[in-house]
Amino acid sequence: MTVAVKINTFLIDKPLRGLAELDLIEKKEITSPNCVVDLMGIMGVNTDTSNFGMIKSERYRMNHLLTKSITEYFFMITPKKTRERAILTKRFI
Repeated sequence: MTVAVKINTFLIDKPLRGLAELDLIEKKEITSPNCVVDLMGIMGVNTDTSNFGMIKSERYRMNHLLTKSITEYFFMITPKKTRERAILTKRFI
């Protein structure tokens, strides 16, 4: 159980933290120290406002990191069961 929790924390922690930081920036205009997201790209150069296009891009990047980190270690069960079922059906018929 401890190993599973540590693996989940290792895989999911950074992207989920980034998504939470983006929510704070977008809704409350609050940043946190040691941000995971790229603040220089999100904040406007000439003004103190947020660049909403960059927030959307950063959100997409964090979602992509989350999906990528999870899919490297998990697989879909249904195709594997279907493939195994076909092999067993041939063997016992």
